Amino acid sequence: MTYDQELSQLLVELGLTKPEADVYVQLLLLAVEAPVSGYQVAKSLGKDATGVYRALEELQKRGAVETVAGRGKQYRPVAPAELTSRLSRDFERRSRDVAERLAALTPEPTVEDVFRLHDRDQVLDRFGELLDGCERVALLDLAPLMFAVFRERIEQAVQRGVTVVVKGYEDPEAFGHLPFTYVREPQSALSLELAPGDVLHGVFDCRRQLLTYLPASVEENRVAQAFWSANAFLAFQTHAGLANAIVNTALRGMLDEDASPAELRIREEELKRRCLGPVDWERFWAGTWRDAEQSDRMQLMCDLPLACPSPVLFTEEMEVMIREDAAAYRHSVMEEIVERKRRIMSGKGNKP
Repeated sequence: MTYDQELSQLLVELGLTKPEADVYVQLLLLAVEAPVSGYQVAKSLGKDATGVYRALEELQKRGAVETVAGRGKQYRPVAPAELTSRLSRDFERRSRDVAERLAALTPEPTVEDVFRLHDRDQVLDRFGELLDGCERVALLDLAPLMFAVFRERIEQAVQRGVTVVVKGYEDPEAFGHLPFTYVREPQSALSLELAPGDVLHGVFDCRRQLLTYLPASVEENRVAQAFWSANAFLAFQTHAGLANAIVNTALRGMLDEDASPAELRIREEELKRRCLGPVDWERFWAGTWRDAEQSDRMQLMCDLPLACPSPVLFTEEMEVMIREDAAAYRHSVMEEIVERKRRIMSGKGNKP
């Protein structure tokens, strides 16, 4: 395949037909100094003039060639940058049209299965779709790289009125003002080292969820385990668990900073309101237990606090015990787990 044929094929991939691409590339070669006729193009290509003139007419409609008035029609190509820009706009327009038609053809899925995703691009696309479709509340657990990837779309969700709470692993002061709640894991270094990859967990409107750890290398596209689901019951469990994880993360960080029991209670209540308050619980129960009587659903709503326990009434003795337990846990169990992971990854086995 010659260079010109390769270039022609690239234009076909951008949206031109093969005859149009061949004619445009040949025009670039012939009309360097002056416009040329369709006959000259056909002769240089060794093709039938009728087909070449038909391709020139289509290129003219696309705005890819210009004509010169005079004795017989002569042509010159527009600049390549102008053509590729035009083709890009046409492609985006066609893509939007196809997306709208497909969306009209395929209503919102009601399936409650758990679906497995298999590569990095697929995971990032689905997570972005779930975030963009979120209406009320999103709870997220994001590794630093994932936070960087989705930060702009998170802020767009906030602008739509979505309450977003993020568990992250970097100092929020490094980002300046964030228009959403960001809770930093106080043991970020240990947590990131212990994780099998970049954590990407999200639950959206207590109705959809996506859970995975992506490979640390962006060049590694395959994903070992990644699941998403529109099962409302499973999403509720994930929502409750992630809400508790966010609350506990915030309180552990405050304990490290010697916060008072009153400050702990205030922060716990604030986070629970942000994590649970925006959920459309009536819609959730109606969608999860469709056959339940209204009274049954109301009872289930009354049982909701069981998923996220009521605020702990801290006493001075309990506070001391919690601090001691947290310190012991950090320095014994966490260090041991990380060390075992290092040994396993290095091939030395699980035991010291």
